[in-house]
Amino acid sequence: MEDYIFTGSYYYQIDPKGRMRLPSSFRSMLGTHLRIGYGDGKYLVIYTDSSVQELREQRKAIDPYTQREQAKLFRDKFSSMKDFECDGQGRYTIPADFRNELDLKDEIVIAGNDQLVEIWSKYNFEHRDDDDIAYWRYDKKYLSDKQ
Repeated sequence: MEDYIFTGSYYYQIDPKGRMRLPSSFRSMLGTHLRIGYGDGKYLVIYTDSSVQELREQRKAIDPYTQREQAKLFRDKFSSMKDFECDGQGRYTIPADFRNELDLKDEIVIAGNDQLVEIWSKYNFEHRDDDDIAYWRYDKKYLSDKQ
């Protein structure tokens, strides 16, 4: 994967057709062929060709018979991905099913997360810590059940 880091949180408008812009610093690092898919929470992730390739390599290392949950996670990631293309005016369109599922309307947040770019609804972004606590509790219970 390229040696770049996405940082910062940017508030942008999304129009009724789902069109949005990306921060110029992100656009220059992302390249031209992008995909978009669900993240591990209430957000979307923008994937570059190299990040998709990295996911493919990770998936190949999974034994689908003995590591079923990990295999399912990769299946869910790949099956949700769609092309994410820029129009002639520098806008990207988020597909309607993603917008509806995650309530992406009016104001959104584009957040850098190391080598990932995430797209959140403003509400979900500002309340993400509530979800982190819920995930932590689930993970803690899941791990204790495995011991």
